[in-house]
Amino acid sequence: MNHLAIDAQTRIVALLGSPVHHSLSPAMHNAAFSALNLNWRYVVLPVSEDGLRSAIELCRDGAIAGLNITAPYKNLATTLIDVLDTTAISSGTVNTITCHDGNLTGHNTDSQGFWHSVTETSQIFDWTGRRALVIGAGGVSRAICSALAGAGLAHIHVAARNPDSANKTVNHFQPYYDTIRWSTGGLNQIPFSDEPFDLIVNATSAGNGTLPGTVEYAHYSEWFAKLVYAVVRPMTWFVDTIYRPSPTPFCDAAQRYGSHWMTGLGMLLWQGCLAFELWTAQTAPSCVMRQALTEAITIQP
Repeated sequence: MNHLAIDAQTRIVALLGSPVHHSLSPAMHNAAFSALNLNWRYVVLPVSEDGLRSAIELCRDGAIAGLNITAPYKNLATTLIDVLDTTAISSGTVNTITCHDGNLTGHNTDSQGFWHSVTETSQIFDWTGRRALVIGAGGVSRAICSALAGAGLAHIHVAARNPDSANKTVNHFQPYYDTIRWSTGGLNQIPFSDEPFDLIVNATSAGNGTLPGTVEYAHYSEWFAKLVYAVVRPMTWFVDTIYRPSPTPFCDAAQRYGSHWMTGLGMLLWQGCLAFELWTAQTAPSCVMRQALTEAITIQP
């Protein structure tokens, strides 16, 4: 089956956001549809807020089989659908939408996808009692905090350019996870401690798409290195949520400290597998999807 072609029977899944041209999701999902011989096609649609609302209604009407939502609309999407599942309630954001009998359900596969990637790569399966620093306070940050809280970490600190945004993120989670120590601050207020963070997550887009060897790349790498110098140790894991370039400037900063690191490619894969299964009710061919991502990231600038 040629999945570059669309006919009257093709079921469409779309990624909505702005910008979306850089996304590797089409390569991953279209490879999966082809592997399972499904007449489905994944497309990206750059949309305004009005366009988002219109596309969601097309999903309700059955013209679109399912949706992914990316920045800057993950929070807004929670207000445009009928039901939030437990993952969306916990994170306060939606990145996947399904429709059954005209009823739209919002899901968040980012949280579980992120944590699957962390445990798969680190081979550390029990993070109970550990400490994490999350940089950023947007929709991705909320998904990360949801995953960390669910994994039983003892202390989660959210640092953001706007401290009020960090406070809002933490205030969302405290009622659900009141045994965790939550703290917040600006990017210049990361707390020094005799116990460095075990996990540092970049949940911002800083450094996305920069090229190694350029002044811009070096700037972001140096910025991240200075940002966390007082709270890092060689055993700290640096986890980025962006995946291009590899290593990202954030991960390059990790190398300066001899720390472990991973880009966001694994998170992209596993959140995509979960979304695929929600839309199709079939087991995602994760090996096929991983290979498609590996090939696409080496081709797409």
